[in-house]
Amino acid sequence: MAPGLRRDQRLRAQLIADETRLVKLFLHITPEEQIRRFRNRLSNPLKRWKLSYEDFRNRTHWKDYETAIEDMMEKTSTRRAPWHLIPANDKPYGRGAALRIMADRLSKNISLDPRPLDPKVLEAAERLLGILAPANDVPPKNRLGANETKVMMPKFISPAAVCPIADTFPRR
Repeated sequence: MAPGLRRDQRLRAQLIADETRLVKLFLHITPEEQIRRFRNRLSNPLKRWKLSYEDFRNRTHWKDYETAIEDMMEKTSTRRAPWHLIPANDKPYGRGAALRIMADRLSKNISLDPRPLDPKVLEAAERLLGILAPANDVPPKNRLGANETKVMMPKFISPAAVCPIADTFPRR
């Protein structure tokens, strides 16, 4: 195993031992999409800063990078910190999928119910504001206020459904 991977594994092991939640994402694009993005960056003056000679030089090593990525995922994907391989040719889909995975992973086993008001806060609100603060009720679910809109998140499609390679990395 490469020294960098060994060092990264030790760091990840320490973070997990400290109960840090790790979310490992890999946004994958195809070689054809990379060429399309290169062309766009060359023709759009506002995006030229994103392109360098190294991009073209490194592109000649695409197969080597694929092998290294597969090796990295195989050796560093664990049950507690799995890799999430996200198809990213479509930027909005890739970003939405990444956000959904992060939200799901980071909010797991965390209550999202509002905290009850501290009795001291209720007392101060009555005394200083002259109002009766609402009781410590949990607001009814699925009821929106007049100025609220419901945000619909796209249902996440498993990377394995789109990109079978996602299932090839064992979760230890």
